[in-house]
Amino acid sequence: MLFILYLIYTEQIMRQALGLPTKWETIETWFDGSRSVMQPAETEPSVPVLKKPEIPVLSSYESRPGKDFWKTFPTHYPANISRKVNGLILKQFIDKCWDKWSYAKKKAAKQAIDRLDGKVPVALKKELKSIMCKNAKSAVVNGRFMTDTISSWIKKKFVAGPFDQPPMRGFRIF
Repeated sequence: MLFILYLIYTEQIMRQALGLPTKWETIETWFDGSRSVMQPAETEPSVPVLKKPEIPVLSSYESRPGKDFWKTFPTHYPANISRKVNGLILKQFIDKCWDKWSYAKKKAAKQAIDRLDGKVPVALKKELKSIMCKNAKSAVVNGRFMTDTISSWIKKKFVAGPFDQPPMRGFRIF
C-alpha cells in the first residue's frame, strides 16, 4: 500500500492507471458503506439442445422404460459383432483426435495401441465374465441428457444397441 501511495505522489500516476475511479468520493463510499452494491442480473440456466428431442422423457431413469419408449429410439446392430479391436481404425481415430486431447488421454491411447501391437502385455490373467452395472447416480439425475447422448452415438454408429441381453459371451456393459 505504501508503494502505491509513493508512486501516486512521487511519479504522478493517475488513479485511472491503477483501475480506480477518478472521483475520490466514490472510493470513500466503498469504505463507509453508503454505496449500494449492485446485484448481478438473474439469468435462466441454459438448457442443452437435445440431439434426439423426439425420444420421450421418462418420469424416472432408475428403472427400465416401457416398450413404447424404444419405438423412437435409434438402433444399430452390426452384422458381424466382434470382440476384437480393429487397431487400424483405432489408430486413425487417435491420429484424428490427438491434438485435441489432454496428456492423460494421449497416454491412455498410446497404452492401448502398444497393447494391441503386442509391445506391452495385457494385464488380464484370464477371460473376464460378462457384467452389467447399475447406472451412476449422476446418470440417473441427468437421465434425459444421458439418453440423448447415447441415442446420438447409436445413430452415428459409434456404438451398437440397444440390447436387452448381452449379444455375445463376454460382453461387458458399464
